[in-house]
Amino acid sequence: MNKTTASNIHVMIDVSSVPYGRGVSRYTSNVVQSLVEQPGLALHLLGYSLRQQATLRAWMNQFGSTVDSTLLPLPPSGLHRLWQSVGMPQPQWIAPGLDVYHAWDWQLAPVGSVPQVVTIHDLAYRLYPETAHPKVVAMYDRLLATLERHPEIQIIAVSESTKKDIVNLTAIPPEQVTVIYEALPREAQYVPSEQEVTAVKKNLPGTKPFLLTVGTTEPRKNLRRVIAAWEKIRDQFDLYIVGAEGWDELPQSEGIHYMGYVDSARLASLYRLAHALVYVSLYEGFGLPILEAYFHGCPVVTSQVSSMVEIAGPGAELVDPYNVAAIAEACQSIEASDSLARKKRVAKMQQTLDTFSWDQAAAETKQVYQLVKERS
Repeated sequence: MNKTTASNIHVMIDVSSVPYGRGVSRYTSNVVQSLVEQPGLALHLLGYSLRQQATLRAWMNQFGSTVDSTLLPLPPSGLHRLWQSVGMPQPQWIAPGLDVYHAWDWQLAPVGSVPQVVTIHDLAYRLYPETAHPKVVAMYDRLLATLERHPEIQIIAVSESTKKDIVNLTAIPPEQVTVIYEALPREAQYVPSEQEVTAVKKNLPGTKPFLLTVGTTEPRKNLRRVIAAWEKIRDQFDLYIVGAEGWDELPQSEGIHYMGYVDSARLASLYRLAHALVYVSLYEGFGLPILEAYFHGCPVVTSQVSSMVEIAGPGAELVDPYNVAAIAEACQSIEASDSLARKKRVAKMQQTLDTFSWDQAAAETKQVYQLVKERS
């Protein structure tokens, strides 16, 4: 289906992020799965890794003979040094006849070697540099400086908010940036059975109704204010914090339950059992947990800043993420699960969820490839 023909757009896409389990990983995995189904595209997957080779190869192999792929036994830093020092291996050497290279936002291919597209998910590192490792800051600074010098490289932003940040915080012009929304990841569309939900409920560490937060424990997720808001209503709710341990040291208190990493099946049950998802980050480029919660009928309290406003739509309670009292009040205002008002809210959530589609994202991404090919 996607093998190269004279009429196809021949695209190499960097999929090296897939094994890392982060937002960019989920974006790459899901958009590629829909790009494979797009007519008129010939995809060549490029991966490079030392430690994650087996995982990356297994993921690439799912597409069988319909998609070409190349796996280089190099860490990202190793390929970066090769590209910066000697400009090789150039993508078109790996895939002759290449029209477009779609870069991971960690690094571009050598500029001038092939027309390029790059997806940028957010500019959190520039707005909140204290939350990013200095090496990450340096890497993104290099990327944005290169994009400022090369307006022929087209940028995909995953929200209008991210595009606005790119335009306002850099010298990149708005016409260099195309907004293409993400959607609910396929792996998040797991529907647990009643038995599974009951089993998870039976093994919860607390007995009260609970508020749920999802995300790495880092300062940008604003968990200290979430906890302060919960303290005001702790007689009504427990607080469950799900996500990988980051670098924000959070308080221990009776009623707060740190769950760590939770697999998709268990997380699905937690969404279905929660009173609400409290997702009041200081900044997000997209905010996938909002859509995850909507899919499971879990109401959302989220921030009235950055992308969260445009992603959440009318189904969420929007709050000032710096206002602890407002967060607590919004959590209390969420209707009971058996109420008519709750059912109306869930209908709005479903309407919003239906506006996001990976197939639509792939079709719009193909249009960007066509644009870049035609002007090269």
